Amino acid sequence: TRLSRRYQIKSGVPTLVLLDRDGAKISTSAHQRLLEDPMGSSFPWRPRPVDQILKDVALQTCGTYDQEHAGCSKEVLTYQSLQEGIRGFYFSANWCPPCRAFTPQLAEVYRLIRKREPGFEIIFISSD
Repeated sequence: TRLSRRYQIKSGVPTLVLLDRDGAKISTSAHQRLLEDPMGSSFPWRPRPVDQILKDVALQTCGTYDQEHAGCSKEVLTYQSLQEGIRGFYFSANWCPPCRAFTPQLAEVYRLIRKREPGFEIIFISSD
C-alpha cells in the first residue's frame, strides 16, 4: 500500500515502475514501453524530455504572461525560446469549479515567485 501511494499507482495492473540507483523514479509506465520495445533496445525507457515533446510547438501568450513580460512582442513563442528556469504545467478548465477557485491564487503566487525567479513560467494547458 505504501509503495502504491508513493508511486501513485491507481488500480492499474500490471504496472512496472523503474527507479535509478538513488531511488528516483525513472518511469511509472515502463510496462507500456516494454510492450512497445520487447527487445529492450531503448531500456531504461526514460520519458522523452519535455523540450523534445514541445519542439516547435507555438505557445499562445495572453493575460498574465503579457503583463509580466514588459515589451513582449506578438511573435511566435516556442518552448525553447522561453528563458531558462523552472516550468509549471497547469492543466485546468473554465468549466471546473475547483480550477476557477485555484487559478487566481496561482496567478498571484506566479507574480510573487517571478519577482525572485524571473525564469519561472507556467504553461496553461486548457481542457476547455
